[in-house]
Parts: sequence; C-alpha cells; structure tokens
Amino acid sequence: MRKLDCAGRGAFLTTSLNTAPSWVSSATEAGTTTAGQITMVNLAAAAILDQKPFPELVVPVLSDLNSHLVLAQNHARFWKNNTSVDLLREVQSLIYVGGLFRQSYDQIQPLLLQMGNDTAFDPATTSQIANVLVPIHNRTAKEGAAASLRYGDIRTFSEQVRADHQTFKTDYDEANQSIGSQSEAINQLRSRLDQLDARITNDQMMWGFGASAMVVGGLIVACGALLEIPSGGTSTIIIAAGAAVIGAGGAATAWGAADHIISLQKKAKITKEIAADQAQLALIDSAKGLLGDLSTKIDTLDNSVQKVLTAWQDLDSGLQLVLSDVQQPEERLARLRQTQQTARPGDVAAAVAGELKAADEEWEKALPILEGLLDKGSNMQYVSVVETNKLPAPDVIAHAYARAA
Repeated sequence: MRKLDCAGRGAFLTTSLNTAPSWVSSATEAGTTTAGQITMVNLAAAAILDQKPFPELVVPVLSDLNSHLVLAQNHARFWKNNTSVDLLREVQSLIYVGGLFRQSYDQIQPLLLQMGNDTAFDPATTSQIANVLVPIHNRTAKEGAAASLRYGDIRTFSEQVRADHQTFKTDYDEANQSIGSQSEAINQLRSRLDQLDARITNDQMMWGFGASAMVVGGLIVACGALLEIPSGGTSTIIIAAGAAVIGAGGAATAWGAADHIISLQKKAKITKEIAADQAQLALIDSAKGLLGDLSTKIDTLDNSVQKVLTAWQDLDSGLQLVLSDVQQPEERLARLRQTQQTARPGDVAAAVAGELKAADEEWEKALPILEGLLDKGSNMQYVSVVETNKLPAPDVIAHAYARAA
C-alpha cells in the first residue's frame, strides 16, 4: 500500500488487487474487495464502517442513536471480515470444482459411445466412467452443502441490514418531527434526494460495482467520502456516498457514465443544501441512506447466489443420476424398456449422454453468475479519499493512477 502525493489537493491511498485498500485492515481481507457483486456489498458495508459516532443531539428520544450505529457497524464488520471472506473462498471453490467437472465431461463423452452396443454393456467402460465420476460427484456434493451454508449467511446479513435500515428510518422520522424543517423547499429537496439515491444505486448495480465505488477506466475510486458541513459555527462531518467521484466527470463521461456523474453531483449539492441548515438530520439521513443502499445490494447478491445454488443442485442431481445409470446399466435398461420395448444397451448409452449434457448445461448457467461475483479486472487500482472536503479532480485521479501503474 502506498500513499500518493496528489499535488496538495487531497491525500489518496492506492493499491493493486494484491494489497489491501485503505479501508481494509489487513492484507488477508484484500481478496474480498475484488470487483464484482461481492465488492458491491463490501464497499457499501465499508461506507457504513466509515461513519463516525453521532454528536450529542438535541432530540431526547434519540439517545440510543449511537447504539443503533454500533450495531449496524458490527453487522457490516462481521460481513466484511468473515462472511464475505468465506463467500469469496466458496465461490472460487465452486468455479474450481465446476472446472473439474467440465474436464471430466470431455473425458467421458467419447466413452459413452463405447458403453453399450446392440447386445451388451461393456463392464470395463462403465467402470472407467464411474471411476471418473465418483470423485467429481463427491466434490460437487460437498461444495453444494458448503454453498448452502454461505447462502444462509447471506440471508442472515440481509435480515440484519434490513432491520438496521428500518431502525434508522424510525430514528430519522422521529428526529424530523422534533427538529426538522416543515418548509416545502426542504421537503422537495429530500424527495429529489430519494429519487437520486434510487437512480445511483440502480446504475451501480447494472455495472456490478459498489455503492462506494465508481469505475473510471482501470481505476476504482472509493466513495463514502467525508464532507464537512459548517453549521452554527461548528463543523459536522457526514458521509456522502458518491461524492468522491464528482470531480471525475470528464474521465467518466468518456466511459459512458455521464448521467451517473450528473446524479452524483446533484446528490452532493442537495446534501450540502440540506445539511447546511439541518446538519443533525443530514447525519441521520446519511446513515439511513447508506443502509438502504447496502440492503438493496445484498438482495442482489442474494438473488445471484440463489440462482447458483439452484443450478449447482441440479448439476449434482444430474451427476448422481448419470452415476447410478452407469453403475447399474441393466436396471436403467429395464426402466427404458417400460416405455421403449425394443431398447438396447446402446440406447442406454444415448440416454446417459443426454443426462450428462443436461448436467453440463446447469454448469453453464452457474459459471457466468459465479464469475460475476468475482473480479474480472486484474489491472484494477483502488483510490480512496482520506481527507475531508477534498474531492478528486480528473488530473488528480490521473496522477494517482499513473503513480500506481
């Protein structure tokens, strides 16, 4: 990890995929920040961990606000340090075992043609096929069970985040009733902010990157930047997810994300307008927004892993069926003759080939989803803002990227 000189316009930390980004506490966690759907959740969780304790508020009913924040951060920290690490490892294992299956598929296909002819099965060939399939099936069954456990972990985290988001929504509503402005102008700003949040989240999910990251060429710029809002003679620090890439508009526009950059610019501008008048509400609203974004992205990850599980279970069941038919071909022939009286051993071989092809099709469904959970950009670099109110200009980003290359 290196700290770069950004010509006095803000300090940045940058890293390749082999070292830990600035928000990761150890190199062993760096693997969980690969660019993909896992990052989409990890970086959103990191933005929540960046949230500082709330100052003493003037609303008595919110005396537990910091306790609520600590609970949400504990959930995010356990995800980032434990659950996501296990999930990443499991995804890599699934891809590896799936690759072994694909190799065995290519090996077995020609053998199936020799499994049976018009009159008899070839015991040597069926034994050879079984010897290839048994260890593969053992691995698919083992990884399927492990993946089910990881999916349970995702569901648990999703429920925790949803509960945390609802808690902060309640906190915000109570604070708004006590200290919030009833002006139509403020209400309109909040409505526009909600709309922008939804648009920003949707854009980032389509790209497969996180609430706290924006891709500019080969560079990932971490959002969750700190904004300093003057209020009543004091300064209040809030986390404005997305603000850190406002200055990257020129570079990002060339990447085809002009509308997204405009949304981020509007979000930061509105956040400042509201916070300048109501800094305390802006703090609560920031935490609420970060949790809402995390909830949306963990649901997306949940859906992807669920699809992988379904395909993997079908793959495993298909292998079990193929293995059973290969080990007991006479029984398979007897079942086949119930609907096809003239069936011969060669017909069983054709049926087993079809079953194996169906299993392979399930793997073809799972593989692109698994790859979408992982990094596809080995040359990605990470940049994270570490100073308040220092948004990177395009030349600063270019300088940081050049130094990191």
